Amino acid sequence: MSGKKGTTAKNSAPKPTAPLIPQSGYDQTAKRWMWGGVGALTAIILVLWGWSMRLQFASFSSAKSPEGALVDKTKADWNKIFAEDKQKQINTDTIREQLKNVITQIVTSSTQPAATTTPATTTNTL
Repeated sequence: MSGKKGTTAKNSAPKPTAPLIPQSGYDQTAKRWMWGGVGALTAIILVLWGWSMRLQFASFSSAKSPEGALVDKTKADWNKIFAEDKQKQINTDTIREQLKNVITQIVTSSTQPAATTTPATTTNTL
């Protein structure tokens, strides 16, 4: 050092004590195994991702799935129940109309004056 403040000597950095590891000395077999594993994991991820997308798109057209068959069966049962109920309602309405007609006929026949015939009696006086 020359004695001036703020200046340092050129060779003040410590020298490395261990030899440098050569970068070109990696085993080629280990590299192949590593990249094979990376490729296998990538393939597994892509297959699972594709399967997940297939399931997501299958929910849009659920007619082919068991859930779709269940929905179709439920719709058919629902329509059958309400068709039977509608037929019962039609029958009930028909019977109700017939009863109304019978009641109105009874009421009109009971309110009309009845023509009564009385047998004529003849008396003979002798």
